[in-house]
Amino acid sequence: MSGDRYERELVNALTTLNIPALRAPSSGSATDRNLPDILAGMKTDEQTIKTLLKENTSDSVSNEAIKNAGSLLAPTTHAYGIESKSQEGTTLYVKTEEVEKLRSFCEEFGGEPRLGARYTERRHPTEHFLVHPSDARLTEEDNYGLPVTDIRERASEIVQPGTTTEDPAIEFVDSPRRNRSI
Repeated sequence: MSGDRYERELVNALTTLNIPALRAPSSGSATDRNLPDILAGMKTDEQTIKTLLKENTSDSVSNEAIKNAGSLLAPTTHAYGIESKSQEGTTLYVKTEEVEKLRSFCEEFGGEPRLGARYTERRHPTEHFLVHPSDARLTEEDNYGLPVTDIRERASEIVQPGTTTEDPAIEFVDSPRRNRSI
């Protein structure tokens, strides 16, 4: 089974979840350009920002201040560049060079880098785990490792692809460790 299949699976799941996404036609070693495998993004509207501000500020902040801040911040777009890996085995590896290209692209584009992990053995989870490079394990060879044993703790987003009986779903993992900039 090709990695392209799992990239399409992730793109289709994100798109179904109203997170527009596309596969780069020439990513990785097929080009000298710093392109991720997948580019995805979502826009947050003014009402959502106001709700988030109200939920995450102290009671001493006035509703007027929240309303003004929400108007100034919206709309906000969150973009992600994803280097996607899929294979059998218990650990997926991403070469340092690929991560450096991903970081460079995301810095220029204004997005956040993610390493995507999809384990293909039946005994492993079927989700796509999106991990900030800083949360991946650095190997002795200076590559980035994504071990299945603790991938849930490393992931900042977990995307469940749709099945014949279930719709796709996404979980945004809420952890201070995962709220990073590039």
